[in-house]
Amino acid sequence: TPRMVDHVRLLEVLVRFARTLVRDYRLPDELSALCADVTTILGVDGAGVMLEDTQGTLRFLAASDDHIGRIEQLQVDTGEGPCVQAHVSGEQVLIDDLRVTQTLPSFAARALEGGIRAVYSFPMRVDDIRVGALNLYRNRPGELDEGAVTAAQLLADLATTYILSVDAAARTGRLASQLQQALDSRIVIEQAKGMLAERRHMDMDDAFELLRSRARNTNQKLSDVASAVLDGTLGAEALDRRR
Repeated sequence: TPRMVDHVRLLEVLVRFARTLVRDYRLPDELSALCADVTTILGVDGAGVMLEDTQGTLRFLAASDDHIGRIEQLQVDTGEGPCVQAHVSGEQVLIDDLRVTQTLPSFAARALEGGIRAVYSFPMRVDDIRVGALNLYRNRPGELDEGAVTAAQLLADLATTYILSVDAAARTGRLASQLQQALDSRIVIEQAKGMLAERRHMDMDDAFELLRSRARNTNQKLSDVASAVLDGTLGAEALDRRR
């Protein structure tokens, strides 16, 4: 049975976004937090955000976990997927069962291999301005109920307003800079994951969790922890310590 929308948590997220609209913000951090919150609010198994860069190319920016991040990147690499479709059309793309869908065959096959059974994409747009898309994933087939669809689009709209809250002139430079920083950070994180995976003979998911745990336990940015691993200032014993 699909879980009901967690309206208490939804209200908390709405309040948080309202507060960030009137102060300086860090776009990647807020969108990463949104992905984590969405899974709790809507009872889905994963969420991701893709944004259009200054060249008009859709890029993966944030996800609730590393596995969902790979599914998001798959859409970038193939140029096919519900997020791409929602962004281009400006309409919701709701695929209740990837096993029987007749659309997006390449994406569906690869997503099914990754354990994804249903995907729902919500455009992030205001009038003719298209920013990207918010994507929800489930490990089981089934429709999103009307309340969940409404809440998901509300969160996508709120995130869009958040992104576009600065004036047009400032937005062009600032969004491009923050997006580039976010993309650069992802490269550093991927490199650190690869180094840890090779040196410790672990898979990439475990390497990512080790980095993320260190960042959480020491209240550091994930990218800073990754940089420290790469330049050798964070050794193996320190990485394993909780503090």
